[in-house]
Amino acid sequence: EYNPIFRQSEICLPCHNFTIRGVKAEITFSEWHDVTAGGMVNALSCQSCHMPNLDGHHNHEFVGVDIDLTQDIPEDSLQYKSVEKLLQNSLEIKFEDIIIEPSKLKILISIQSLTAHSLPSGTSFSREAWLETVVKDVDKDSILFSSGTLQDPTSNLDLSDSDLLLYSSNLLDAGGNIIHSVTDAYDIDRKMLPGLKSDEHLYKVDGSFISGTQVNVSSMMHFRAFKPDLLIEELLVRQPVFIMEKIDTTFIIP
Repeated sequence: EYNPIFRQSEICLPCHNFTIRGVKAEITFSEWHDVTAGGMVNALSCQSCHMPNLDGHHNHEFVGVDIDLTQDIPEDSLQYKSVEKLLQNSLEIKFEDIIIEPSKLKILISIQSLTAHSLPSGTSFSREAWLETVVKDVDKDSILFSSGTLQDPTSNLDLSDSDLLLYSSNLLDAGGNIIHSVTDAYDIDRKMLPGLKSDEHLYKVDGSFISGTQVNVSSMMHFRAFKPDLLIEELLVRQPVFIMEKIDTTFIIP
């Protein structure tokens, strides 16, 4: 039956603001509330993204970022397409500046959040959003630089990569060690992109850049709902890695 509260973001509060021992483990509602100044930005209600208006009625999929991993979900299915569209409307990336020096290439990329809560949100400690950037010598068809690439969709990210831009969080136990159990959490290390905020990431590529060389720079923001270590093999092989946004540019070294 109809209830006016179904139009308000507060309907999401009971299930999407979870703390334990004072640890803000899953505080999507608070993130939204702080960004929108208590909901005064009416155009950014939870329903506006997760129950979008379709020809006069609202979509009742309650789309989020999770997909049923107990069965194969083809990329042309409604569930897959709905999650993909939600993610693709969540941020924008663009090249802010590319500086060419004799022995260094500097690439500045901006990331703009279009969501009213952090990215990733919800169980952020299980989720990963990261920037993959590849620089190629077009003439030689060789890779000059890469960061954020995966061997395959089930692989772990290389966290030792100092150039990696990763949005996620980690639950910590009483000793400050990374854990996966919320009930054992005593702290959380939040490394997410705040709602409606922008971020910048600078790559410094060392090398000898010869005049006349054609160079291509490709960047894309990826997302997956679960870190690989959290899933058993049966579920891991079904987990998609979504592309949220992709940009590329080609230029000739002067």
